[in-house]
Amino acid sequence: MNSFLKKMFTKPTDQEYDKVNSDASPSLSKQTSCPISAISEIIGDTWILLIMYRLLEGEKRFGELLKTIPEINSRTLTLRLKKLEEIGLITRTQYNEIPPRVVYSVTKKGEKMKKLIEEITSLSKEIV
Repeated sequence: MNSFLKKMFTKPTDQEYDKVNSDASPSLSKQTSCPISAISEIIGDTWILLIMYRLLEGEKRFGELLKTIPEINSRTLTLRLKKLEEIGLITRTQYNEIPPRVVYSVTKKGEKMKKLIEEITSLSKEIV
C-alpha cells in the first residue's frame, strides 16, 4: 500500500487528533445561536462523555481515571480534564499533602449531564 493510502486508512494517534482539533475546534467562549451546536462542541469531543461517565460514579484521581479508561493516554486525559474544568463541568481539588493529591469531581453544572449519559447508555444497550 502506498504512503498516501496508508495515511488515509490509518487511525490517527491521540496526539495527531489533538493537534488537528485544537486548531479546528471553535472556542467554547464564542456565542452561538444554536443550542445543539454548542452542546455538540462539548459532547462530540473525543473522550468527554466517557470521562464524565466515570466522574459521575464519584470523585477520582488522575491515575484512577487512567485505569478506568485504558484506551486514553495521559496527555489526552490531561487536555480533556482541563477543558471540562474550563467549561465548569468538573472541579480539580489539589490537597497540600506529601505526596500531592489531586481529585476531580463533577460540579452541579456537570451533574446535569447525568441524564444525557444515562440515555446514551440505554440507547447503546438497545442498538449495539
